[in-house]
Amino acid sequence: MSLYDFAGTNRTPCQVQQVRLNLGCGSQTPAGWVNVDYALGARLVKLPFFAWLNRKLRLFKLDWDRGILIHDLRKRFPWKDSSVDVIYCSHTLEHFSKEEGVHFLNECYRVLKSNGLIKDRSARP
Repeated sequence: MSLYDFAGTNRTPCQVQQVRLNLGCGSQTPAGWVNVDYALGARLVKLPFFAWLNRKLRLFKLDWDRGILIHDLRKRFPWKDSSVDVIYCSHTLEHFSKEEGVHFLNECYRVLKSNGLIKDRSARP
């Protein structure tokens, strides 16, 4: 199931107000989600000249969305405790060390509401 499939399931008008995080989003940035990444391309696209230069020279194969929230997911999340309805991460957890992964999952648990939902798509060993 892709994020776009996941994002579109069981939508109701009340869900518009939900806080939905897409952690380690890469180029997958659906509307209505807080799309978060810390990749170099996501950081560089915030520089005005870089987007133009990347289109000309194709330094990065992805056209990074300027709306991506830049945050190092190995650090404390900027959201309040129990403030997030849904967390989605695809092939993010596998990039962390064991300690970083434990911290990441603890942060997900901290910000997720008690009736919240987390969907992780990670590579299997």
